[in-house]
Amino acid sequence: MDKNERVEKIQQDFADLLNDSAIKTPEKAKPIAHALLQQGIQPTWRLIREILGTGSASTLQNVVNNYWVELGQRLNHLEKRADVPNDLAKEFNKLWDKALKQAQIEVETRLKADFTEAETIKKSSQARLTEFETEVEQLKADKIQREEKYTADMQIHQSTHQQLKTQWEQQLQEIKQLKKLYQQADNMSQHQQQQAQQLEAVLEATKQEYKHATEQLRNEQQQTLERQAKQYESMIDHYANELGQLKVTHEKQGKQYQQQRTEWQKQQENTTQQFSRFQIENAIFSQENQQLKKAENVFQQNVEVQQAMLLTLEKEKATLQAHCVFFEASNTTLKEQLDKKLSQKTENKESKK
Repeated sequence: MDKNERVEKIQQDFADLLNDSAIKTPEKAKPIAHALLQQGIQPTWRLIREILGTGSASTLQNVVNNYWVELGQRLNHLEKRADVPNDLAKEFNKLWDKALKQAQIEVETRLKADFTEAETIKKSSQARLTEFETEVEQLKADKIQREEKYTADMQIHQSTHQQLKTQWEQQLQEIKQLKKLYQQADNMSQHQQQQAQQLEAVLEATKQEYKHATEQLRNEQQQTLERQAKQYESMIDHYANELGQLKVTHEKQGKQYQQQRTEWQKQQENTTQQFSRFQIENAIFSQENQQLKKAENVFQQNVEVQQAMLLTLEKEKATLQAHCVFFEASNTTLKEQLDKKLSQKTENKESKK
């Protein structure tokens, strides 16, 4: 069977163990490592995690290291036992030497690969960090520009608003003055109408008096009647002229009042239009203000996302550094174990000689 078939067989043999959630990962990993070695496969934390489907690299590597230490202790114990045949001890020593060499080669290879991967991730992270810093600086510059533009727009809008408000107040004052003039003209017109009515009443009374006097004076002297008739006619003409003048004056004032009223209506319409434009501009400014606030919120969210990404990169960097330290410690431990084992083998060989 090839390596993959043997690994699948181990998975099948330990299916119950793998599915038992009550057993912790290190307790599951130890028999898996022993089964791999029995199948002639070098137990590594990657193979064990492939079979278990779970477990961190540091936890599984500790299990593998402890397994090799225990196996070395058992082999040393076998070497010291007198009842173990020399051939069997030699075979165990050969197997142990082979396992140590393979472990050292795999650890060195894995360390080189992990260090290369860590350097690549570090360079990529530094590049991404530089890119993020550039983007943050750009976003800060954009924010400053937007704030400056927003401040300038606010100042322009406030100035325009103040001008429109001043114009509106002036136009309100003009409207009040026009209303006052209109009221005065109306009062004058009513007064003139009252005067005209009074003159008409006086004229009518004079006509009645003239008629009555004419009837009374029919029997008086002709000269007295004619003189009085002339006086009455003169008075009638005088009152008629005054009444005509009052009517002409009233018509002129009525026309002037109509013109003033037309001009006042036009000014009122212009004021209404300007007020409508002011309301529209105010609504547009409110919309622009809301858009600026939304843009500022989006910018703030982008900054928070980038800060979170920077924190994530820092955490990844710290994790990689921790892995590097762990791999260096593991390599040092394995080298010390190898050196210790080689020295023990050398001492055992010398003692046998």
